[in-house]
Amino acid sequence: MKTKLDDFLSELATHVTTRGILTLASTNGAQKWDVERVKGGLIFGVDSAQNALFHAKLYGLLASEAVGAILRTFTDQRDEVTGLPIKEIRSYFFRRNGSEVEWKQFSAQETEEACSTDAESGKIIPRERAVVFCGP
Repeated sequence: MKTKLDDFLSELATHVTTRGILTLASTNGAQKWDVERVKGGLIFGVDSAQNALFHAKLYGLLASEAVGAILRTFTDQRDEVTGLPIKEIRSYFFRRNGSEVEWKQFSAQETEEACSTDAESGKIIPRERAVVFCGP
């Protein structure tokens, strides 16, 4: 596992070329955050106040539990059938270990399996169109 929360946020920044959605999941439920590339990096939410709130909530979550994250980014390419923008999906797991944050990116196969399984029933659900699952 890699360490440091800043490294995790830098990892996310390498994949957001314009905009995306970051979902954080913990035992307390899920939170969705818009992510946008702006001059100087990424902003989470719609303005600097929400960006600050995102960071505070992320640190708060990590203070007490492990967190799963799914990053959905939008490419400039379009699906031939639906005309929808093609999305790239990546998934991560991170947790605090003392003063450090350990994190891991899941493989494309692990991400696809997780996104194709109903969380309550465990049954396979139809694959979403215009999606590319990504991993290390």
